[in-house]
Amino acid sequence: MKHIKSLFLAALLCLTTTVFAAYDGVPVTPEPITADNYPLYGLTASNYTDYLGKYVINDAAHLCGLAKYISEQSSSAQMKDAIYVVLTADIVVNENCLATIEAGETPAYEWLPICTYQHNRLMFFDGQGHTVSGLYFSNTSTGYAGQGGGQYVGLFGYLYGGRIENVGVKDSYMKGKSEVGGIVGYMTTNNASIAPMVVKNCYSEATMESDKWVGGIVGFASDAGSQIINCCNRGKVTSLSSGQSGGIGGYMQALTLKNCLNLGEVVSSTSYKPGAICYLDDAVVSNCYYLAGSAHRSDGTLLYGLSNTTSDVPSYTFSIA
Repeated sequence: MKHIKSLFLAALLCLTTTVFAAYDGVPVTPEPITADNYPLYGLTASNYTDYLGKYVINDAAHLCGLAKYISEQSSSAQMKDAIYVVLTADIVVNENCLATIEAGETPAYEWLPICTYQHNRLMFFDGQGHTVSGLYFSNTSTGYAGQGGGQYVGLFGYLYGGRIENVGVKDSYMKGKSEVGGIVGYMTTNNASIAPMVVKNCYSEATMESDKWVGGIVGFASDAGSQIINCCNRGKVTSLSSGQSGGIGGYMQALTLKNCLNLGEVVSSTSYKPGAICYLDDAVVSNCYYLAGSAHRSDGTLLYGLSNTTSDVPSYTFSIA
């Protein structure tokens, strides 16, 4: 019962809405906090020492600047360096993003995922309970996000190690070619010297679409030891073509999903089976719940919580009266 209560608390967090000032289109490169620059990031003399050496993000300009800064780092040495990022405010990149799209218009600013395939860092990111809103990405071309294509898309595009926690994505739309997720597009480790990836205490209300491998939280994960814990999805997830999809994870291989909740619709327009939780490939799923009837093919055929299985064990349905 304790686990179920925590999942419903996560769902309630998904329902909160607050409006903040939006991005003006000019990215600003953040700098690690020092004794000299901390006032620029809204910190005080009494608390800045808690953030020394970390990147503090308190507006959309610095969040977009962080993504741009990492996209310009190309050497293998830079990509192996750890980077520590903390949100200290809710962020809005495009105001009323989904409403703008529904009106037949295009949001002003396209999102560049933080960390792309050839430009990434060992990422430790703590949202401290804050949200990122108004992310817009639409590109189904072959190739990597940030380089003219639509592969590896999310708040974070491609991560090979680190920890993402305590952040929500709201009022956002991401449509890509493959490996698309509300929080992380693709995550792996593939390096014995790096601890497995963890995505924890995150939620998404984003609308996600991809030709293949699309998930409400993570699009594609392939790494023994990695974990997705205490996460909730409320956004619609759609697989447009030839790949797996899921409310929490798209294609999940050799990792652990624990204490997760999906309230969003999961749709596949092809013969591939979407999972209300995930497409399961040698992953371990425990104490995960989904709204009954949330996963189906475009012809209306209802499907299981775990695609690639013939039962709902060990995920569970519930209904809202």
